[in-house]
Amino acid sequence: MPTPIETREAAVAFVKQGGSQSEAARRFRVSRRSIYSWLALHKATGSLKPRRVAVDDIDEIKRFRADNPDMSLADVARHFGCKYQSLWWRLSQQL
Repeated sequence: MPTPIETREAAVAFVKQGGSQSEAARRFRVSRRSIYSWLALHKATGSLKPRRVAVDDIDEIKRFRADNPDMSLADVARHFGCKYQSLWWRLSQQL
């Protein structure tokens, strides 16, 4: 389950006000990786809303890959607005 937006906002505000990323992780009980990701997300989008996109329509993904055989899995993930790892995991479940 994603971390509540209020926690994300407080942690990012803490770092932007001069707090360290490690201290923010301890204070808000999240991983340092989460802090780094939220800072990058905020910089890229101006928002802290989770970017998660469900990779549910496996048939659509398979059709897209068939139509674009030279496209890397990372490019396919970007096309569908999801993480490479999520797409890889979902496709591996079909084997």
